[in-house]
Amino acid sequence: MAKKSKKSLVAMLLVFLAFAAAVAVALLPLGSGLHFTYKGILTGTTEADVKGFDYIFGVKNSNGDYTTEIVPALLVAWILALGAGVFALLGLFGFASKKKLVGKASSVLSGLLLIVAGVLFFFTVQFVGAEGSTFAYNGTTLADVKFSLGLGHLFAGLIGCVGGILGIGAAVAK
Repeated sequence: MAKKSKKSLVAMLLVFLAFAAAVAVALLPLGSGLHFTYKGILTGTTEADVKGFDYIFGVKNSNGDYTTEIVPALLVAWILALGAGVFALLGLFGFASKKKLVGKASSVLSGLLLIVAGVLFFFTVQFVGAEGSTFAYNGTTLADVKFSLGLGHLFAGLIGCVGGILGIGAAVAK
């Protein structure tokens, strides 16, 4: 008698969580991508945040010039997060339709893409070129600037890495 294959509920749960992580990583750049403090001549110490999507898609002024340049590595990270979501859905459908090979391969690929996207979001400060003491912001050059990773990209990196581990774990689960 042939052995029937059964749905792996644990694997389906893990790959669903990886899908949720991919969606979160794609949406979290709506928050702060870069946080910085600087000393103004008249204003004293000022803190500012730049949205993560401003570095992913760039910001143009009314003349059509970029005030915030597109950072290609962050655009790649965002595209990888979208791809991870697609592969996680494919893996979920693979496990649900009892096609374990499709489910496992898709969930591993989803996990790897999420880990790479998460790691790329952790390097926002370096990709933006904000490790020096001067920084161009809204058409002016600021001096004596201190930078830190914004919460949007910090959580995108954390959730991306955890979601990647969950996606890879879905392939290993029985």
